[in-house]
Amino acid sequence: MKWFSPALVALVVWGALSFGAVYPWAYWPLAAGAAFLGAWAIARTHALSEPRPRALAWACAGVALALVLQLVPLPYGWVRALSPATHAVLSQIRLGWMSHPPVIHSLSIEPGATLTALLLFGAFSLLLVGLMRAVAYVPLPWGN
Repeated sequence: MKWFSPALVALVVWGALSFGAVYPWAYWPLAAGAAFLGAWAIARTHALSEPRPRALAWACAGVALALVLQLVPLPYGWVRALSPATHAVLSQIRLGWMSHPPVIHSLSIEPGATLTALLLFGAFSLLLVGLMRAVAYVPLPWGN
């Protein structure tokens, strides 16, 4: 586990030095690194055998499920009933929406961005759950 803390510091530095990781070339490597470190820490420390990390994992899974539900394609009449403002917003931001509304659409106004948010949330959730247990085992790089 000696390499874990320098890798974690490198991950944080990458996020800071890549302009806050707001561009895809910056946030996808950051997410991949977070997912790898989190999954490795979960497996190595058996984090899901403890009640607190397991509860956090379930809470993160609930948020992820809410994101997934926004991506499910529904008949457009259902979308208008469940989210009445969606039609007004989409007719303002998409050219030709009023003349040819789709037969099916998800609840998300921008499904691609919602999928990106879901993947990033999943990667950073893995890191968070893994870090809950890993910080007890990892020596700090500046420690004695």
